Amino acid sequence: MNTKFPSDFMEFLSDITEAIQSATDFETLDQHRPNDFEVRNGSIFVKTDSSKPKFLRIPTKYFEVTFDKLSQDREISRKYMRNPLGIYRTSAISTLLSRLLYIVPSTKPIRFKVKE
Repeated sequence: MNTKFPSDFMEFLSDITEAIQSATDFETLDQHRPNDFEVRNGSIFVKTDSSKPKFLRIPTKYFEVTFDKLSQDREISRKYMRNPLGIYRTSAISTLLSRLLYIVPSTKPIRFKVKE
């Protein structure tokens, strides 16, 4: 896993995948609810309390839009992910972002900054 924010989206996505594979316990940042993640055929899936027993695919586009915003502004809030970016499953994405070594999470409000 990179220790500095990558300049390439595929490296960012690889870091997300590595975070999933290197940990077993995930919970949401705000309500501390469990999330289970899987990587299948290059796609990321999440199982939440509301989706059980199904795993739901998180579109790669959501990660790409998040990466672009972090690259440009060096920070993003979960609220901004929802509107205007139109990203869903922000709790799951937030959980994963908080596991990256080059991201500093904040929980009130939920936001992420790139370590400089």
